[in-house]
Amino acid sequence: IIMQYEEGVVFRVGKFIGVKEPGLHWKIPFFDVISNYTVVTTTITLPPQSLTTRDGKSIVVRAQIKYKICDLSKYAVDVYDTTDALSDTTCGIIHDIVADTDWHVLRSKSLKSTLTSEVQPQALDWGIDVAQVTITDLAEMRSYRLFNSDATLV
Repeated sequence: IIMQYEEGVVFRVGKFIGVKEPGLHWKIPFFDVISNYTVVTTTITLPPQSLTTRDGKSIVVRAQIKYKICDLSKYAVDVYDTTDALSDTTCGIIHDIVADTDWHVLRSKSLKSTLTSEVQPQALDWGIDVAQVTITDLAEMRSYRLFNSDATLV
């Protein structure tokens, strides 16, 4: 049984057979495996990133991705750990945008549409429809990094 908020991927003897919609489905014991995936809208909160703007300001950025699975066959078969891939790609895009923007411009402009339009095409290749990427925290802040076991500050 596949629940209303899920879809299932059928593998027969380890090979992809197809996607099943919610409802009751038959499977061949010992030959078929059905993996269920939640396909309704969900979010990922990205970890804080310590970045440097184009004008040399040290900042911390935190973001959230709102998405849903739109092509379960790609999501389940073509990419390993799709949510990690989405998270890592979005963090990279945020880094690139921040590195190319001055602090006063970054604070005053809305990045939501820019980030979403940058992330969407890549996510679609993985069967994910990104509805929105939102900056949830943006602050100027000094950061210190420990770089070896002696806890020497850089």
